[in-house]
Amino acid sequence: MKILVIIPVFNEEETLRGVILGIRSFVSQADILVVNDGSTDSTGRIAREEGVLVLEHPYNMGIGATMQTGFIYALRNGYDIAVQVDGDGQHHPESLPFLVKPVLEGHCNLVVGSRYLSDGGFKSTLPRKLGIKFFSSLIWIYPNKGH
Repeated sequence: MKILVIIPVFNEEETLRGVILGIRSFVSQADILVVNDGSTDSTGRIAREEGVLVLEHPYNMGIGATMQTGFIYALRNGYDIAVQVDGDGQHHPESLPFLVKPVLEGHCNLVVGSRYLSDGGFKSTLPRKLGIKFFSSLIWIYPNKGH
């Protein structure tokens, strides 16, 4: 199966090279696509130096458009699996083999990883924790009743 790791980036010159090297270490069979969302630093140059596939947005369009660009590329180029790994280093490349394994083995079509499930994993900031609690409460108070 053809695997594409999509790295959406915006001004990630300090972390991008390490992210690419980590992905190569753990899923060497995968192609890597950096979607540069109008970075104003050397992010695009670093991606090209690393020899990965690079798509450039002419200006910052946001994470939604950046991921759509990556998924459209995957679809048009016959990839069986597309995985998102953020360019800021917050996702651990060593998790990639575990994410793609159930798909490769035909057990499922979609896998969603969460850095919140393991102890010692991602540590959220207080504002982010408060925001998550706030929006969770809204969903609980105002559930979708089909309207």
